[in-house]
Amino acid sequence: MQDRLIVFELCLRRDAVEAPQALPPGVELALVDEIGCAGAGAATAVWVDSARNIMTADLPLGGAWSSPTLLATPPGAPAPLFVMDSHGDAGVVVATSDGDILAYRRVAGAVSWGPEEVIAVAPSGSHLVLSGAAMGEAGDFAVTWQTYGVRCS
Repeated sequence: MQDRLIVFELCLRRDAVEAPQALPPGVELALVDEIGCAGAGAATAVWVDSARNIMTADLPLGGAWSSPTLLATPPGAPAPLFVMDSHGDAGVVVATSDGDILAYRRVAGAVSWGPEEVIAVAPSGSHLVLSGAAMGEAGDFAVTWQTYGVRCS
């Protein structure tokens, strides 16, 4: 029997509260990383599956979770950071084992995610660690990271 995660993070609207929903079958409990809610009550989940793929699924207000969708297969990516504004614009950021920081965006109401964007590449002899991500109400996307292993003189 496959584990199913019950989402207790409720998406609130002024006139309604959605009941907790289970994620789609096949989603592994320990690997669900982020869940975000838009102002209208729709939710998006982002996680890394057992094959190290970044996956997403959507829950429209009053509906059921979509089937899991492959977002990306970056090399050695740990847990991604996920951000969403109240309109439903969304972004996923991940640091890869190759030293890159990659981002993916989806405009509110869109079915598919945009192309991979390289945010930063680690200087030779160093590596990057994600610190945080945020999204403004206009869909602007901000990412912070730290660089380790480079000597400054």
